[in-house]
Amino acid sequence: MASAANILFLSPFTSYSHTHVFFYSIKALASRGHTITHWNGLLPREDLANVTHLHSALLHKMNSHHEIGFNSNNPIALMLTLPDRLSTICKAVYREPVFHQRIASQEHFDLIVIDFHERLHVAVGSTFSCAFHLPERPPSATLDVGLHLFALSFQQFPALCMTFTQEMNFPQRVVNVFLNLMVIYYRNWSILPRVDQIAAEAWIYSTVALSPVKEIERNMSIFITNSHPVINYQYFKSGLIVEVGGLHLVPPKELP
Repeated sequence: MASAANILFLSPFTSYSHTHVFFYSIKALASRGHTITHWNGLLPREDLANVTHLHSALLHKMNSHHEIGFNSNNPIALMLTLPDRLSTICKAVYREPVFHQRIASQEHFDLIVIDFHERLHVAVGSTFSCAFHLPERPPSATLDVGLHLFALSFQQFPALCMTFTQEMNFPQRVVNVFLNLMVIYYRNWSILPRVDQIAAEAWIYSTVALSPVKEIERNMSIFITNSHPVINYQYFKSGLIVEVGGLHLVPPKELP
């Protein structure tokens, strides 16, 4: 006997690197007979058997020109402008016909896979029975989402806005804990209320009650992170976190 799952991938706001990871996950699942529906904010790389691509041309334009760079942006400035950035992204996604088609659909999905950048679109997951998130290396706010690991991780995991490594002295660890806590409280008090407000405005025509994003996130099943222990700082990991960086490199090539 064999059974296959009906799986929904959501990544309307994405980047080429995120789409790259999604593509190989989708390809592997589809090759095993699962049925995949993928709403992607970029043009699909190729047509695959058992995969239905949902595409939005306006989102492709937005996702092709992110005004964020490693050298041109200050991390603190990015954090402070994040609510406005996410507000713009959320409104663009909620205007898309694909979004309303998904909300109105009565189709049942056994699994929903959400790019963790989809903080504003995770609300779609509240209409289905299962949630499954795929972020990159987990920052402090991610570890706080239902994993309850931040007390230990803050001591080990350098804050993203600093140049600390894992070899921190005591004053640096104090600063590191403070900064990581600031990120969590800023997200909970400033970003998520804005997210819930905008989501509620887009939800007025739905017959399904909308839960707060925080509640939806705490019902997740697992975190799959696009990271690898060899190139990442070590931290206390819950059984919910699985690192899959480089999983698509099969067969592996010998190093010189």
